[in-house]
Amino acid sequence: IHAALMAVEAIAASGQRPRRSIEVVAFCEEEGSRFDCAYWGSRAIHGQIDSGEAESLLDMDGVSIASAMRGVDLDPSLISQAKRDDIVAFVELHIEQGRILESKAVSVGVVEAITGLKLVDVTFTGDAAHAGTTPMRMRRDALSGAAEAAGTIERLALEMGDPGVATVGQLNVSPNASNVVAREVRFSIDIRHPDGARLDALMAAIKHEITAVADRRSLDVQIEELESQEPTPMNPAIRSVIEEAATAQGIPTLSLPSGAGHDSQVFAWQLPTGMIFTPSKDGVSHNPREYTAIEDIVPGVQVLARTLLALTEKRMDQDGRSNHYG
Repeated sequence: IHAALMAVEAIAASGQRPRRSIEVVAFCEEEGSRFDCAYWGSRAIHGQIDSGEAESLLDMDGVSIASAMRGVDLDPSLISQAKRDDIVAFVELHIEQGRILESKAVSVGVVEAITGLKLVDVTFTGDAAHAGTTPMRMRRDALSGAAEAAGTIERLALEMGDPGVATVGQLNVSPNASNVVAREVRFSIDIRHPDGARLDALMAAIKHEITAVADRRSLDVQIEELESQEPTPMNPAIRSVIEEAATAQGIPTLSLPSGAGHDSQVFAWQLPTGMIFTPSKDGVSHNPREYTAIEDIVPGVQVLARTLLALTEKRMDQDGRSNHYG
């Protein structure tokens, strides 16, 4: 937010008058931190908030978004008024949340695409049994099956190579006792890739191997796909403008995908959108140690300012073409 304000301030101080208005916007609930409603603010701008959604979405204490809004003197009945039809382009400056820029000593990243995502829930079911009296070869151990599957999932992602990733994050074991063979294990898989075909291929390979593990171990298995998001390419014309803005200022850039989701995804399906990355120290994000040095932020702000000014001189089409205004 501060970076965007600084970029607009720099444009104003330059004395140049943009041919279009430039606005700074801060969105709420990009990640659904309190409520299960990712991209709430950006979806509202595109009229994608369903009627009654504010009343039905609750936080962990049972408080609805609508009630929380009223608590800070906001009127949920006016959510539909957030919709905008006059935006011609959107540019977002963000930390990378990874280590690529830092590892290559580059201060500005030009995002090619935002990763596609598949969230999967897997349940292995076997038999609970006494840990001391049940011979190893007579067990239907759900936890051993889940452990084998987790290792296989890691191997498949490694074999596919960067930027594909697959992560087993949550694990629930039942009965979860030290002297009992696990009867049931439920675990999550987070699969990501910025190429849709590669994402589907990784998903298919993981499903195949999970089923094979269950068969070898005589376990029952359920695989449920909870969420699927297609990869979101950034607008080629805006990417070019970002690269030109950096080159004009002698700032090196690196093209790379985003492995995390952003409000830009919502915008990109509606209008020309671009993203600029700055480095993250040690790739740490969503952590109190998250940090980007000022000397790494400044080039991003400089590129953002020049990009915004250049975009006010262009007519942007969603298919990636850009033309100077006549």
